[in-house]
Amino acid sequence: MSNVEQPSYNLIKKTKNIEIRHYKNLLFAETSVTGLREESISIGFRIIADYIFGNNRLSESDNNSSKIAMTSPVIQERIGNSNWKIKFIMPESFTAQNLPIPNNEKIEINEGNDQYYVSIRFSGSSNQKNLDKNH
Repeated sequence: MSNVEQPSYNLIKKTKNIEIRHYKNLLFAETSVTGLREESISIGFRIIADYIFGNNRLSESDNNSSKIAMTSPVIQERIGNSNWKIKFIMPESFTAQNLPIPNNEKIEINEGNDQYYVSIRFSGSSNQKNLDKNH
C-alpha cells in the first residue's frame, strides 16, 4: 500500500477484488473531458494534478499557492458515450472554505454528502486491458 491518503469509508460488501463503499462528506476537485476513455482520463488527471501541485491560490485576494496531498482513489465517471468526469477526493483536512481556489477554470470544487462507489482493487495501471482482466 502506498503512502497516499485515503478517505474514510464504510465497506458495504466485498466480493473478491470488488468492493461497494459508502463515503460521507467528500470534497472533490473535478473536471470534465470528452473523448476516448484512456486519453480522457489521462488529460483529466493531468488537469487536476496541476491544481494539487500548486496551480491554485489561497483566496481571491491572495495569489500565494499551496500544494495539496494526493489521495486515492481517483474517480472516473462516464457521462454519456464519450464524456468523462475525473475526480480527486480532497484530503479530509480540507473544507470548502479552506481549500485553495483553482486557477484553471476547467476545475470545479464540489461536495458530496453520502456517496456509494464500486471499487475494483488491482495492481498496475487502469488501462482497458487491466480493467477487463480484473472486473
